[in-house]
Amino acid sequence: MHRRLLLGLVLAAAPAAAVAQPATRRGARHEEVLGRNFDALPPGAKDRVTAAFRAGTPDLDEAAIRQRWDSMTPGQRGEVLTIHERRGPHAGRQGPAPRRGPPSG
Repeated sequence: MHRRLLLGLVLAAAPAAAVAQPATRRGARHEEVLGRNFDALPPGAKDRVTAAFRAGTPDLDEAAIRQRWDSMTPGQRGEVLTIHERRGPHAGRQGPAPRRGPPSG
């Protein structure tokens, strides 16, 4: 009876363990990329970093982005990327100003 219960628990936990494993690999890769200098970033990561910095300051050139990235700690780098991804692609855009007063007729 105990063997069946133990086997059932192991089988129930196996899919959860299989799902959790790729996320751990991605987390480790993400941490490894955050530890790299700008010039050592893979092309896709370099594009993400550039987009994240330009989202806040559109007129930055690549040299300024490189200097800022290289002067940050891995934790600060992660924050910059996380903030940019949470805001989304249209975060910097604002809609029309709200109207005040009665509607024009």
